[in-house]
Amino acid sequence: MNIKKMELGQSYHIYNHANGTENIFREEDNYLFFLKQYDKYLGDVVDTYAYCLMPNQFHLMIGMKVERLLRRTFPKFQNFGKVDS
Repeated sequence: MNIKKMELGQSYHIYNHANGTENIFREEDNYLFFLKQYDKYLGDVVDTYAYCLMPNQFHLMIGMKVERLLRRTFPKFQNFGKVDS
């Protein structure tokens, strides 16, 4: 698996599809849970431009917030923009 770090200030299309005929979202509560978790873990880090949740897949159009906005949200975090060697 090739995982790249997301860059601050850049936009991304993130998507996932279930295996075969399986569904990710089987009932309405699953959609609501997904959106609450999304907001909890990513709400302060990304700007959401659009999203589409379907029973067997989801698509997110997001933009990583710029460094100055992230520093305002996470004032003690000093590693934004640093590249691992």
